[in-house]
Amino acid sequence: MASWSNETWVNRVRGKILHEPPFLCIEVLSPEDRAGRIQRKIDDYLGLGVRYVWLIDPSQKRAWSYTIEGKRESAETLTTSAPDLTLCSREIFEALSEDLQ
Repeated sequence: MASWSNETWVNRVRGKILHEPPFLCIEVLSPEDRAGRIQRKIDDYLGLGVRYVWLIDPSQKRAWSYTIEGKRESAETLTTSAPDLTLCSREIFEALSEDLQ
């Protein structure tokens, strides 16, 4: 799992225990991942108050964004609001492909 946070959130972390959920969690699928296990993780993240979960499938070059409102496939960009973040899916897949080489 990877997560992004702003300085305000980082200042709220005490010791090694998170007292507030991260704003964004990113899951990158591996060949060993199974749909049911990943869906449970996403449900857990959202249930704990994570506002956005991005799921990246490098082998299929597909990406999804999950919120409590639902799931949507992100053909070109992954986005959040408050704070506004935008990440181009193509750049994600290019970076992942370079890491695997």
